[in-house]
Amino acid sequence: DATGAYAFADIEQGAYTLSIDPVPNTEIVGANPRPVAIVAGETTEANVEITGDPTGELITIAAARDSAVGDRVKVQGTVSAGQGTYRDDSFYVQDSTSGIFVFGLPASRGLAVGDSVQVYAERWMFRQEAYLTVISVVELGTGEVPAPRTITTGDLNDGLFQGELATLSATVDSGVSVDDG
Repeated sequence: DATGAYAFADIEQGAYTLSIDPVPNTEIVGANPRPVAIVAGETTEANVEITGDPTGELITIAAARDSAVGDRVKVQGTVSAGQGTYRDDSFYVQDSTSGIFVFGLPASRGLAVGDSVQVYAERWMFRQEAYLTVISVVELGTGEVPAPRTITTGDLNDGLFQGELATLSATVDSGVSVDDG
């Protein structure tokens, strides 16, 4: 149920061994496995304390971008393009190392530029851009929006700073092309 309790019906009276396999990054406190006695007509409880964080360790956005497709990652940063900027169910988040597109958050959350968030998600690729598909998002308050990075057209074409706020400074040549390196 919502509290983490499990109920089993139609178990015969007798002695059993309860063994729990913890999810990654968690531990069972106390004996595991542990004996449990089932007595007819009585309710038997076996309380189990679990410690740890099943979402894993917090990593940088640059490390999340470098992780394998399908990996689950947890990052923290500041929203640099809020929900509705590109899609109602997505936003960009940036930390001091990089930025990344985050997809799959209900529009009703309404994340805006400057919101500080922790994102637990799966890392995927679409058209050579790394992105995260939301498992959960925790709003942490307000953060400082990173200053845009000054880049060249070469940087832009090479996709070196995908997901980051950037400023491009170049000379327009004949009103048709821009190339500063």
